[in-house]
Amino acid sequence: MKKFVALLLTAMLVIPAAFAFSVSASAPYEDTIIIDDEGNAEFENAYGYTFRIDDINGKIEGEDSTIITNANAYDVANPNWAISIELKKLSATQYEVLQVIPTPAAAGACDAATLGLTFADGNIVMIVHSASSRPTDAEVYPNWEQKTAAVALQPGDVLTFKGVDIDAGTVDNGTAYVEIPEDQEPEEPEEPAEPAEPTLVSQGVNYTVSGAGHGFTDTEGQWPAKYDANLTDGQTADEVDFGLESHWFGLYYKADDEENAHSTSPNGIGTITLDLGEVKNNVCKFRVHIGNDIAAGISSPKSVKVSTSADGTTYTEPVEFTDIQEAVEGVQGKFWIELTVDPADAQFVKFDFEHGKGVFIFLDEIEVYAGAAEDKPVDPEEPEEPEEPDTYEDDVKAAMGEKNADGKFDVVLTAPETYKAGDTVTVKATVNNVTYEKGLYLIEFHLVFDDAKLENTNVHNADNSLEIITKAPGNNAWENLTKANFTDGTIEVSVTNPNDISPEAGVKEDGSIEFTFTFKAKEDADGKIGVYVPHDSVHANDVDFNEVLGNGTYVIMDKEAEETEPSEEPSEDTSSEETSTPATSDNGINVLVFAIIALVAIAGTAVVIKSRN
Repeated sequence: MKKFVALLLTAMLVIPAAFAFSVSASAPYEDTIIIDDEGNAEFENAYGYTFRIDDINGKIEGEDSTIITNANAYDVANPNWAISIELKKLSATQYEVLQVIPTPAAAGACDAATLGLTFADGNIVMIVHSASSRPTDAEVYPNWEQKTAAVALQPGDVLTFKGVDIDAGTVDNGTAYVEIPEDQEPEEPEEPAEPAEPTLVSQGVNYTVSGAGHGFTDTEGQWPAKYDANLTDGQTADEVDFGLESHWFGLYYKADDEENAHSTSPNGIGTITLDLGEVKNNVCKFRVHIGNDIAAGISSPKSVKVSTSADGTTYTEPVEFTDIQEAVEGVQGKFWIELTVDPADAQFVKFDFEHGKGVFIFLDEIEVYAGAAEDKPVDPEEPEEPEEPDTYEDDVKAAMGEKNADGKFDVVLTAPETYKAGDTVTVKATVNNVTYEKGLYLIEFHLVFDDAKLENTNVHNADNSLEIITKAPGNNAWENLTKANFTDGTIEVSVTNPNDISPEAGVKEDGSIEFTFTFKAKEDADGKIGVYVPHDSVHANDVDFNEVLGNGTYVIMDKEAEETEPSEEPSEDTSSEETSTPATSDNGINVLVFAIIALVAIAGTAVVIKSRN
């Protein structure tokens, strides 16, 4: 307890007085300590606390704890400012808390009769006193903790006394321990389960052998021998022995005698494949028992590799054993090699033995285990970098600006779905969705193209006029006043029909006037290419010169995927009109675009042309 007080005092030096640490009341008292703003300690309960008992029927004179067995003793014990706990006798050493009376004097009663203490049936009272509840006062008031625990006692709590003989009235290092209720006993931490050992799954199984199909056997040669011991019977030899009664299995290879019918190891590699009979889950461990005797031409293998397969056809990447022991001249040796790998489901296990110095490799047992393996750290996958959002089309729509709410017509663009670097790209603009009945006799708009990817190739005639009008109503009297700005990717379209104001000469029907623009996709062009008509650039005049507002559209072209192999049939020209994509208004497809906002005033520096079409 002194150690606990010392620790708590140390903590109080660095923890503000207002600090409070509290856990569930079901925890032992030491886990429920609360320190209030004034530094007083409180316990949420007294479970597991051990009180010190100084004497029986003693008197409170300071930092004391006593047991009272009768009313007369209580009245003279000076309990006025102490904590009184009435206890019901359960047995000679166990008592149950009936009530806790904090400082009777504060309640105006200090005698047993007034407090209702009868001491019937062996009941007793434990009195605990301290002048402080502050841990910081422990040097002067060492009973602060007992007082705090006494206040935390609750009816029903059970105290077990030791070193206290109530009947005899004697105390010898007396204590009273507050039992922890069974449903609140701290659970013993579970011991971590031992990792399950892999299980041997190869005993008694069949196997195949490369070359001769069995261990070396020559019963009629100069040195008759049969090295064909069972490799999966669970038996290992006590020594390296030879001849017809040998307990070993021999792989045989001689570089200058590969055609020997007894050879088991083509090109110096002897292969033994175990068939486990069915697919086993988590095959993970392999063992091979090896013998050597250099004098008899039996050496350790140069290498041993193992691979597994569920179907006998597709095998895992071979893994090599690393604990092979070198054969020692003049010494017979035998040893196990062992390998643990990541678990894999398998029915077939293939062992490849590479011959070393001797013509023989001796084995007498091969083991395969499944079911568990050592946990191996798994490298966390690098999170994929999120792709940058493609904002190209969104940028084009933003560059078009706000639509004219009272627009009476649209300039609708069409273009190929895809383009190839270096090819010609044709973009058409058609006046559609006309709702103005009087007709349009002057039409103006800006065509903005991505000049980083497109080269303006529109043809000039002899009058240095851009040839863009490909269809017009009336008597073909429309004049082209188009301005082409070759520095910022803008063509300022302006066409009018001042000489024919007949009803049939005005634009009233969809598709009655059409413009064609030609560009060349630059050799380094990549990604999407956009062409658009800003809304605020679209307007017209009727025959009376009243202004009529309109709206623009846009088109997006994707770069055509390059073919890795020539196709058998030539594909159609995707830049033709038949494969063109209708224009999209500013609430169209969610693709991503460029932002070219380079609109020039009609009075800007450009080539101004006037021609008759």
